[in-house]
Amino acid sequence: NFNFDACILTVHDGKGKKDRTVPLPETIIPELKTHLESVIDLHQNDIASGYAGAFLFDLLEKKYKNE
Repeated sequence: NFNFDACILTVHDGKGKKDRTVPLPETIIPELKTHLESVIDLHQNDIASGYAGAFLFDLLEKKYKNE
């Protein structure tokens, strides 16, 4: 989770199933926001075009079937 106001990134369920907090440099926040907006737009366009979900190679699809 990004907390741009506090300049913090929280990583949930990381190594050891722990949450970790990492400082975000203020200098990268505008670029991060721009990138997130473009990714959200791309995702919404994919959903509108019927491309919901994620592509998995055959072996990964078999390994993680029904998860």
